[in-house]
Amino acid sequence: MWQTHFTFLAGLTDRDWLARIIIPQQIILSLQADDHENACRELIDKIMPAYRQSDRERCLMDVLEREKVTSTFLGHGVALPHGITDGTDTIQAAIGIKPEGIPGPGDGEQSVKIMLLCLCPPTQRREYLHFTFLAANILLLEDNRNDLLHAITPEQARDIMLRI
Repeated sequence: MWQTHFTFLAGLTDRDWLARIIIPQQIILSLQADDHENACRELIDKIMPAYRQSDRERCLMDVLEREKVTSTFLGHGVALPHGITDGTDTIQAAIGIKPEGIPGPGDGEQSVKIMLLCLCPPTQRREYLHFTFLAANILLLEDNRNDLLHAITPEQARDIMLRI
């Protein structure tokens, strides 16, 4: 099986591994932000404790710089902003849902209704790539997107994100 080459999974299934990263406390069912940058800020604030303000700013800067390289808008109302950053020492993610949408990060792009932000330290690039691959595949399924938009609790949203 192809997963045997991923030693960071340490015998875990993809679902179990995702469950360690996607946690209910980092899921916002009604994102307040009205633009892409503030949505990223809101999600980073959910991940990083308030006393780590300099790390929050570093993470935001790194995610926005990554976004300048190429948009992380996947289409279908989904964006997957992410970045390699020294602002965190472990791979982390937060999910924001805004059914009415926020403007897409680029000109003419449709609105973003589901945003999954991922932060990763430079030492965990393989984990980061694997996480973004899995998350994108989950979010590109229409049933998963629709169910996320109608999730009532963060736990329910998490269960949807663990559909592998």
